[in-house]
Amino acid sequence: MIAALREWREWLEWLAAWFEEYPLDLAATDDQRILWDRTARTLILHVTDRTGCGSGWTGTAIKY
Repeated sequence: MIAALREWREWLEWLAAWFEEYPLDLAATDDQRILWDRTARTLILHVTDRTGCGSGWTGTAIKY
């Protein structure tokens, strides 16, 4: 259990650092559309790789 919590914390810290390194300005969404698209794609790829969920997320994403 402790190892799993440490792994989860490491993952969250990695994500937090990633967001700090690549900040996006919410007020300039239209001007940064390509950057937002690339960022979302990269995050999705990292999460699916990390969780091993593959295409299992698409059913949930399509609902919203």
